[in-house]
Amino acid sequence: MEPRVAAYQGRLVAPGVLGLVTQLLVGLEAVAQTVLTATTGTGSSIFKMVAEVDIWLFMAAGIAFLLWFSRCRHNAELLAPGRIAYPDGMAMGAWFVPGLMWWAPRRIALDIRRAAGGPGDTVLINAWWIAWLADSLGFVLYALIDPDGNPNGPLVLVLDVVAAALCVAVISRITAAQNAAAARAAAGGSSRGNS
Repeated sequence: MEPRVAAYQGRLVAPGVLGLVTQLLVGLEAVAQTVLTATTGTGSSIFKMVAEVDIWLFMAAGIAFLLWFSRCRHNAELLAPGRIAYPDGMAMGAWFVPGLMWWAPRRIALDIRRAAGGPGDTVLINAWWIAWLADSLGFVLYALIDPDGNPNGPLVLVLDVVAAALCVAVISRITAAQNAAAARAAAGGSSRGNS
């Protein structure tokens, strides 16, 4: 898809706090998955308690990630006008469009990172994306293969933890790059105002 060329209005907002909240929620969801896997089939009250909380953690982490990703995509357009391949709404929408969801968010993440300047972190983003795909597909396949339909298998847990760790690293890198870009923009704006 070719980058759009359009006048873009808005204000660069550093995604720092939203990035930290997202990292925390993604990490907590990975811990919950670890507990669920360790206690599956034991009849433990811990399993039941964590299972009830996990769906809320999963949704909170997903919503926080989408909000963070959308904020970063918005900032990317301000940092590199017309050089981002997908429109703003695709930062959230691409995750829900069958077919498109398997490759467009990765491309958006690469564009977001490049827009902030510095190294593009292509290897990190690609590693996260491969881990996320493997985790997503592994979860579904394991649930289908397991006779009890239980998706809490050890292989899925490994994929989940690796995908979560890489997701936290991607959020950290992109957030740091955009925080630095926002600081540079603020310093540039205040020095122009004093001239």
